[in-house]
Amino acid sequence: MPSGANRWAPPGPRHEGPSGVMSDLSKMSVEELVGLHADIMRALRRREVLRSGANLTAELARFLFCAAYGWQAAPRRERGYSAVGAEDMRYLIRGRRLHWYSPSRQLSAIPDVGKFDGLAAVLLDDGYRVLRAALIPHAVVLEWCSFIRGTNSCRFTLSDEVWRDARVADATGRLRTVESTG
Repeated sequence: MPSGANRWAPPGPRHEGPSGVMSDLSKMSVEELVGLHADIMRALRRREVLRSGANLTAELARFLFCAAYGWQAAPRRERGYSAVGAEDMRYLIRGRRLHWYSPSRQLSAIPDVGKFDGLAAVLLDDGYRVLRAALIPHAVVLEWCSFIRGTNSCRFTLSDEVWRDARVADATGRLRTVESTG
């Protein structure tokens, strides 16, 4: 390894251009990169993966779970749950993108633990690919979350212990199927 090289840094970003040939993103201008990003976001909206585009991780998580389980996404204004499934089960959907520089599995704040029946959570890698996903019953969420007084919300971390809980259902395979076909 060359002196001064960061062995933990990911490989250089690459993009497959219109001709199908991979190009080095480091040679693109900021304007070209932002334009490419905008094109990608528009394509994801057309495919109904995104609704607003404000948070790609959250919207991709919602899309994957709704497509994998046939759930109906909640209205955007709904704050207590993200989707409704069979037997009117309300699911709060959360996603966490893991980076080589920040591997935290802590999910975004849960403002009201009383408004949903289960937590659907997915860990994504740096390239937004499904690493692991789970359906977590409300009782398990209550056992593993911690209340944060300053934000009046709960903190939940997708630790390996959560997956070992017999009440938690692994959803990884179903989400990966949607990911590869959707």
